[in-house]
Amino acid sequence: MLEPDRGAPGPTRRLGPLRPGDGRDGPDTAREHARRWAEGYEAAWRAGDAEAAAALYAPGTHYRSEAFRAPHLGREGVLAYTRQAYASEGGQDPRFGTPFAAGASAAVEWWTTTLEDGQPATLIGTSVLSFTPDGLVATARDYWFLEPGTHLPNDDWGQ
Repeated sequence: MLEPDRGAPGPTRRLGPLRPGDGRDGPDTAREHARRWAEGYEAAWRAGDAEAAAALYAPGTHYRSEAFRAPHLGREGVLAYTRQAYASEGGQDPRFGTPFAAGASAAVEWWTTTLEDGQPATLIGTSVLSFTPDGLVATARDYWFLEPGTHLPNDDWGQ
C-alpha cells in the first residue's frame, strides 16, 4: 500500500532537466556555484545550523530530500526540513566531494559519519542541483543511503 505522499498512482509526468534561473549559466558557473554551496552546506551541517543551510537556497526553491516524498517548497520548506533532520543527528562530520557539472546543473557527493538518534551511522549521498543567476539553489534532488555504524570514505570517493 502506498502512503499518500509516496507517489500515488497517476499520470506519468516527465521530470525534465534541472534548469537554472535564466539559462545563461554554463558548466563552469554551475561548478563554481556548487562548490560554494558545498562549502556553505558543509559548514552549516557541521555546526547544526539549519538557518545557515537554508540561506543557500532561493526563496522559491524546489527541494526533494527523498525521491518518493513530497518536495520542500521555498526557503521556509528547506528550513523546516533541515531543522527536523539536524534535530535527530549529533557529532556529524560531513565531507563534500568535487562537484560535477554538465550544462547548467551540478551534482555533489557527500559523506558523513554521525549519531542518528544516538547510534553511530554513516550517511552518504549525492545532491543534484541547479542555481539562480546569483548562485542560490533553485532546484535540488538528494539521493542518499543510511548505514548503521561508522564507515570512512573509499580512497576514490568524491572525485
